Amino acid sequence: VGLAPPSPEAMERRRTLMELLAKGDMKRVAEMMTTNAFSPGFQSKNRAEFERYMKVKLQNRPDGLLRTMRSLEAAAGSPPDLSKVKCPVLIIVGENDAYMGVEQGKQTQQAIPGSKLVILPTGHASAIEAPDQFNSAVLEFLSGVTGK
Repeated sequence: VGLAPPSPEAMERRRTLMELLAKGDMKRVAEMMTTNAFSPGFQSKNRAEFERYMKVKLQNRPDGLLRTMRSLEAAAGSPPDLSKVKCPVLIIVGENDAYMGVEQGKQTQQAIPGSKLVILPTGHASAIEAPDQFNSAVLEFLSGVTGK
């Protein structure tokens, strides 16, 4: 069961990030990843959270992050068969997710039998941008999970 490929914009962002990582420009990578992780306007309303997230991104090693991004790119050509997943699955995406996107979330839900999709009014970092909504979605999902 195939999934939607990343949008052309997301693919271009990934290529740009990979070029910057190859040059070792972790500062610019952290800025881009942080800006793209949140909904428009989050940075101005939540400066401390934005800066804290960027500090975490700055701790990544460029070579390690580059290897991770290359492996994601390689895996995109042959996604796993998600119809074989048998455990309960919760998929959370943000309406403004510049990395994953709502369409990919919907296709993932369709590919995994019995999975649940929650779309939050956030970017990629839903747990930081809307922690109460994120936690409520996770706790509600977990309360419905039974051992079999």
